[in-house]
Amino acid sequence: MGNQFLWSIADLDPAKYTVDIEVTNGVTTATRSIDFQLYSMTNIDYGVINNMTLEAPNGALSITPTYANGSFSYRLGEPGRAPIYRSVETTNTGAINHPNTLAPGVYRVLGLATRLGVIGSVDSFDDGIVRTVTVGRPGGGSKTMTLTANPGVNPEVAKGTAIQFTANATIGGASDIQYSFWRYDAKGYVLIKDWSSSNTLDWTPARIGIYTIEARAKGSDAGSFEVIRNMVVNVTDNTEQIAQVTNITLNTEELNGAQARRPVQLKANATSLIGENLLYKFHMEDEFLGVYQLQGYSANQNCVWTPRKPGTYTVHVLLKNEHSFGRYDAKESFEITVN
Repeated sequence: MGNQFLWSIADLDPAKYTVDIEVTNGVTTATRSIDFQLYSMTNIDYGVINNMTLEAPNGALSITPTYANGSFSYRLGEPGRAPIYRSVETTNTGAINHPNTLAPGVYRVLGLATRLGVIGSVDSFDDGIVRTVTVGRPGGGSKTMTLTANPGVNPEVAKGTAIQFTANATIGGASDIQYSFWRYDAKGYVLIKDWSSSNTLDWTPARIGIYTIEARAKGSDAGSFEVIRNMVVNVTDNTEQIAQVTNITLNTEELNGAQARRPVQLKANATSLIGENLLYKFHMEDEFLGVYQLQGYSANQNCVWTPRKPGTYTVHVLLKNEHSFGRYDAKESFEITVN
């Protein structure tokens, strides 16, 4: 069997495609996925979304998007989790009524605009926008929450220390309170303890770094979290240290004036004060989609990015070393303008 294949892209629409490569020796199998961003140098009427308003009186969600050149669909769910609902694509204008009444909670709504004939997904769409909506409880009861750590973690805690985090929430109108716990580390936000009546989290950090521990609380009848608290935890060690970084740069002069729908290369560079190997991560931020990851931590200092539309974007360059597994050891942000 050969290890090459011919793929004709002549008839494909501009979009993001994923090729899965599977290798086997008859006993074990390995798979790798490679993403391709296919673009066109000719003018294409891409789907565009410029606004999306949300209203949810008593849980009756109404979505009013402002979009053009295609169809609209939306995804709904708790922030950080996979969507619990995906709508059909529509070309109708005006308000769209969600089919089910939402239980109390905070929900993330992702609206997608896609050219007609191209099925939009969370990984491939022409344009998108993110908004949140909060569904309160009848009577609008108060919500309070505390999050503590034992032993204390301020200002730092030693690697290998057993820590117990305790959350205590009061939600007016909710009798049974449930909790979930999340950690923001080198992989991003990770769910480490799902919803239950247990309000404690036991964690023994095995690697140094600066982490965020997040606790969420909701009534058992809620559809998403209703109150949230977080705590920064700086894990240290006597022999290891986080990256000592100075002078983080990005090729902003080259990037300013980039054109929408044309791929550009982000080129970052940083200097380690002690000559260590640095790992780079790229986040992008805009007024429509908020903050999203372009490329995870690796030794690659470059990242290809295709701007969706003209506007102002913020590139966040995050760095860490091989010892750290925290969210980042150093960070610098750069604003660029796309024509």
